[in-house]
Amino acid sequence: MKKSELRQLIRKQIRESVNEVNYPTPEIELRRLGIKYTLSGNKNKPIEKVFKPIDKSDDFYRKFDDVVDRYGLSNSVVIQNRTNLASLNHEGTCGYDTDARTGRKFKTPGGL
Repeated sequence: MKKSELRQLIRKQIRESVNEVNYPTPEIELRRLGIKYTLSGNKNKPIEKVFKPIDKSDDFYRKFDDVVDRYGLSNSVVIQNRTNLASLNHEGTCGYDTDARTGRKFKTPGGL
């Protein structure tokens, strides 16, 4: 890699990190907390569902509620469970994507 390419790459990373700090979006803040979500594709309401995890600390829930309130996502919050997240895992609803006998990955969800 040439010096000029390296400089461009570093400048790009700096700009992106500055934009994240100066202009936080709901997606960035949810990612920082490790919260899973789905996008709707709608520009006015970009987040369709926010999966609220269970068994977390009180401090985590304070931060979660703060983000939800700040961006008006209270109608999008869904309690997280395996059924809700099955579509995000790209697996079948049973959660199995590997043949137990051979160890090979299925080409379709659940091997069907």
